[in-house]
Amino acid sequence: MTYVLDRIWQALGDATSEGTGFTLGILATIGVGGGPRARAIILRKFQPAPARIYFATNVHSDKVDEIQEHPQVALTLQDGSVQLRIQGKAVIADDAERLTAWEALAPHSRELYATAGIPGEAVDETAERVEDPGTAFQRFAWIRVDLEHLDWLDLAGPH
Repeated sequence: MTYVLDRIWQALGDATSEGTGFTLGILATIGVGGGPRARAIILRKFQPAPARIYFATNVHSDKVDEIQEHPQVALTLQDGSVQLRIQGKAVIADDAERLTAWEALAPHSRELYATAGIPGEAVDETAERVEDPGTAFQRFAWIRVDLEHLDWLDLAGPH
């Protein structure tokens, strides 16, 4: 058991520091209307004790409302034939933690929040793209997932 947990911790650490297949995951939430929702997220930080992963999103993303209403989430990560399934409780970070995370982001990652568009809304390709770097931080949300259950599955082996 400890060997597998050590492998999981190493894999999550590598995903956030080096970029691996586990860096990109699929997050599942309960939609505001009650149905399931799944979308890709990028792991940004991992801490083993207490076991937590972190990711960023736009504050206007449906994920934020869904997590506030139903904080239980599931996350699937895949690297080659190895799949890691996580269940946990998601928490929207407070302003102090959010600012610390923002300051740790690379400039190109901060630029993602400069666009004033709302995620999930239809894009008018004929309209001029509105960017406001001065208010980018206001669109930044930092999400923590407290890990409650892990499944490590090697799809290449017996399972």
